[in-house]
Amino acid sequence: MRIFAPWFLTLLLAASLIGCSWERPSAGPRTVTFSEAGVSLALGEEWQSDALDSARTARPPTMVSESGILRVILLPRDSSEPRLVAERLHALFEADHQAAKHSFLREDFIGAHGLRIIRVSYSEQSERDGRAVEWENRHYLVKNSAGRCVAINYLAKEGIAPGSVNRMITGTLALR
Repeated sequence: MRIFAPWFLTLLLAASLIGCSWERPSAGPRTVTFSEAGVSLALGEEWQSDALDSARTARPPTMVSESGILRVILLPRDSSEPRLVAERLHALFEADHQAAKHSFLREDFIGAHGLRIIRVSYSEQSERDGRAVEWENRHYLVKNSAGRCVAINYLAKEGIAPGSVNRMITGTLALR
């Protein structure tokens, strides 16, 4: 049984050669697995591992870019419930004199990979070089496969709208 006539295969091959350029595909996002936390994210090439990051330090995995700083934190076993962690973050926010009181926002939603995510966001004000600076903080709280809470903390640099980083995190965050 013949599926395609030989002339059809020749035509298909010629059309594909004419219509396609042989350029190397552009470098897109790469999946970075945070094995201790049990999650992964697809990060663009602009995100680089912090040079001070090391397996021998107590610092969580940290990624940096022109957009800001991203940390992935496996919380202690006694902080395994994302809802309770969000409540504690709100209490800490209320007690922080540098926090912009109008800025606290908590959102519960389902991410692209079906994960229940709680996003807590707020602004903090500080002084840098004699001028007031406002930082956007976002905490994405999820429960990993082991039942522990993982916080993905994003600190946006001054003047950076966190929308694209928000889409990156909520669209690619997955359990491993």
